[in-house]
Amino acid sequence: MTDHAPFDDLRSLLAQLPSADNSAFDAARAALTAKGTLDVPPGLSPHGLPGLAAFLAAWQGRQVPGVRETHNCLFAASYQGGPPPQDIRAWVDLAARGRAPVNLLSVRQGLGLRVLEMAVDMPHSVTPANPAWSEKDCMAAVAFGMEATAQRGDVLGLGDLAFGNQAAASALIVYLLAMGPDMLDPKGLSLYRALEQAGTPADPLDALRRLGGPDIAAMVGAIIAARSARLPVLLDGWAALAGAAVLHALSPDAISHCLVASADEGVQATALERLGHRPLTNAGSGAGPGAALALAAGILEQAVSLFDLVDGA
Repeated sequence: MTDHAPFDDLRSLLAQLPSADNSAFDAARAALTAKGTLDVPPGLSPHGLPGLAAFLAAWQGRQVPGVRETHNCLFAASYQGGPPPQDIRAWVDLAARGRAPVNLLSVRQGLGLRVLEMAVDMPHSVTPANPAWSEKDCMAAVAFGMEATAQRGDVLGLGDLAFGNQAAASALIVYLLAMGPDMLDPKGLSLYRALEQAGTPADPLDALRRLGGPDIAAMVGAIIAARSARLPVLLDGWAALAGAAVLHALSPDAISHCLVASADEGVQATALERLGHRPLTNAGSGAGPGAALALAAGILEQAVSLFDLVDGA
């Protein structure tokens, strides 16, 4: 008799994920192409406004999808060697007072916004050769991330407030997607090499335990919980992309309900190519955490408005 491993629960959940509703997709596609003016390609291609509209319909399981209840969630965490926790705490406080750029964008578009803190005052140490996390600790962070879906709604946006996570996230992404370590900056390359020297783990979840931080593990949980709830997901930032890479390595279909709000050049852009995604917009870059999610939500709103055009034709 073998002991139950914490990661087994996640693997079991992955095996039970619901699929897209093809009937809803077909009905949405028929509605959008009824006049022959809005062509929607076969399959679940999310490219173009009509494609996005039909994609949302398929994952929400209804002919006419909704985006009125879009909730964006940012996971706040800190890393050893990164900006001091007080810098992240200051931004959290700014958002709590409604003074961050994402607050303005969220209010104007009627979006929900939550910041979920993950021991911000206790910076996480990423040490691949001797990881600070046990499977149990890592899985606890995954489970915490599932709380992002508590308010359900129509669409879930996921981003991070963890300014020191780039090295860990990029190393994890490059390892899992076999992109080549030459793309990494010195910090990321150092972590990647440390993982190699420790003996490269074959299991993506073990790679997460060794190279990931709490925000990245939380993303894994949030993406999976959203899929179980049939919530389409918008992803933005290093933690979200790293979490998506972990799930893709476990099962490529596990992120088929996800869209990507924006991506930086370099590792992020190349990773999206490997994952078969394209960013909806890069206009939010530089405006702070969550800004790109808010802008991408606006694009989804415009996509869904095409159903009104068809009804009024």
